[in-house]
Amino acid sequence: MEIRFFLFFFYSFLIVLSTIGYGFIFKKIFFKNNLYLNLSLIGFFGLLTLYIISSITHIFLPHNFFHNILLHLIGILSIFYFRNKISKSDLKIVLIIFTSLFLGYIISKTNEDFPYYHLPMSLQIAQQKLQFGTGNINIAYNHFSSLFHINSLFYLPGIKFYLFNLTNYLFQIFFFSGLIILLKEKKIPDLVIILVGLTLIVFLSKFNRLSEYGADIAGQLLALYSFIFCLIAYFRKKILPKENLFHLIEISFYFSIFAVTTKILYVIYFILPLIISLRIFKFKDLLIYFLNLRFLTVSIFCVLSLIFYNFSSSGCLLYPISITCFYDTVSWSLSEDTINLMRSHYNAWSKGVIGAGYGVNDLGNFINNLTWIKYWIEKYFFTKVTDFIALLVFISIVFYIIFFKNFKKKSITSQKKDFYLYVYIPIIIVLLIWFFNFPTLRYAGYTIVFLFFGIPLCIFFNDRIKLNDINLKKKFTVILIISVIIFNLRNIHRINDEISLNKNQHHNFGNFPYYWIKDVQFSDYKTQSLKLNIVEKGNKCWATPAVCITAEGIDAKEVNNYIIYYIK
Repeated sequence: MEIRFFLFFFYSFLIVLSTIGYGFIFKKIFFKNNLYLNLSLIGFFGLLTLYIISSITHIFLPHNFFHNILLHLIGILSIFYFRNKISKSDLKIVLIIFTSLFLGYIISKTNEDFPYYHLPMSLQIAQQKLQFGTGNINIAYNHFSSLFHINSLFYLPGIKFYLFNLTNYLFQIFFFSGLIILLKEKKIPDLVIILVGLTLIVFLSKFNRLSEYGADIAGQLLALYSFIFCLIAYFRKKILPKENLFHLIEISFYFSIFAVTTKILYVIYFILPLIISLRIFKFKDLLIYFLNLRFLTVSIFCVLSLIFYNFSSSGCLLYPISITCFYDTVSWSLSEDTINLMRSHYNAWSKGVIGAGYGVNDLGNFINNLTWIKYWIEKYFFTKVTDFIALLVFISIVFYIIFFKNFKKKSITSQKKDFYLYVYIPIIIVLLIWFFNFPTLRYAGYTIVFLFFGIPLCIFFNDRIKLNDINLKKKFTVILIISVIIFNLRNIHRINDEISLNKNQHHNFGNFPYYWIKDVQFSDYKTQSLKLNIVEKGNKCWATPAVCITAEGIDAKEVNNYIIYYIK
């Protein structure tokens, strides 16, 4: 167990450094003297760089041990090369967050979709180069996410696939450490400081279990960061030089693009930075600034990679949008009936019309006629949504009680009308788009619901609190420390429960600190040109060596040294 824990910690620590190293490479190539890049933001851009590298090399190579060792060796050498550019105070905060939240990273029970497609899809990328039609192997393989490409880069000797949760942990580290670094900045607008503080406590309280992240939360964290940097630019539009404002918007746009690669539906969040930036700049100036080779290279590549990997798995440019599918011209394309069926299923599931143990007939009628709203309120709103709102209300009350003595006389902000028009109304627009299309918190909902309720709360406190009050800062520090303590106590309790499980029970911690893997039996399944691994009926693939299938009826052929899967 000691060796496993050492490898687990050692590899994780080195990969944090490697990721930051790649962030500095990204900064060197794609940013021109941006003044607002702290170490945590550089870490985020390191993750974006890893995705770009992964999506390119996967076309030609599996992400095996040699590939990944070489990759991270370059990243670690890079951080040494840029060591003189590292802020010691920023690095201290990143390392404190890395160690303070480490217990949350030690997981036995993984996300519900982890054995279904998160793990096997990441393993597929690690063990095989690009293959076409993988959506026929497993319908969930059509849910492309840059997170799985990043996961595959953490497939390393001695630990194999047990670092695949590290991707979400890296997002967690850079998210929370970045918020703390922003709180230290003296030139951040007061309302943004309040929003950052509220975000820190709410998200630390809500997402104390890393297994809840799945493939859904990372993109929402990026979208929230995108909004925060746009908001800084909005409040400083009459103070900062135009070049500095562009730097802030540039960071915001990069975060929005990265968010879309994690899940295509996060494109709705682009509305926020776009409208806010159009309030700050003339459209012509904005267009000229972003029509540069650096920004276009990253944004176009991210869009094209998203389309390419959707196409390679499903035969559709954007799964499951039927009009983007090449049903009759691509041999591996899913059938039109399958696409339409899955689209209806996702629609119904996200709107509460179907779920575990319940469902309705005539899904189309319920979805198209807004009858689903009744089911959504009964099955989802009064469970998940109200729980999240209750957390926001509770933390708001705590803030009010603790900071009440620091209140000053209510002030009137002259910018409020303009603020509501260009900041809060766009939030409402995104909220409505989310609600009428995929009203599930994990599907882009947490961030927009948080902003909808959180922004008015921030305005309320901004009108009444003196942020330069030393006692106020001390009080917030105490709240933050308590939140971290509660975060760890809840994870200690969870780990203790998982360790106490018998080794014959599911999700036990017999392989501590590695997550639990079901020992799935599999056998050979031969196609015309190769051999696959088929698991026993009723089982998911889990960590079955790639290529794993769960049902018969799959065939494959080789074309120009690439494997194509299709339904017999």
